[in-house]
Amino acid sequence: MDSINCKNSMSKILFYTTGDLATKHLTGGIKRFMELVRYGFSTNRDVVLSSRTNTSKLQELGVKKHIKIVEARGDYLDKFLFPELALLRANYHTIKRIKKTGI
Repeated sequence: MDSINCKNSMSKILFYTTGDLATKHLTGGIKRFMELVRYGFSTNRDVVLSSRTNTSKLQELGVKKHIKIVEARGDYLDKFLFPELALLRANYHTIKRIKKTGI
């Protein structure tokens, strides 16, 4: 049985989170996500991170390419939406731009 060479099959990787990786309260999920981000940027693959994180934390993680996700608008309609839907609404054009990159 032949093994699959993952280096050839995955040339572009997008790490997407609506969270802020610079928060002081790190859960297990965020810690694991940050490990994956660090590993992804340490390889020679084309890796992009999309998050709400500030630039100082991005430098610490070794991030080379970043797409900024903005906060939800907080207007009247957002009060009735789930938090992730409000973020989707606020970042609609950013998400379309990511889709066009072919990742």
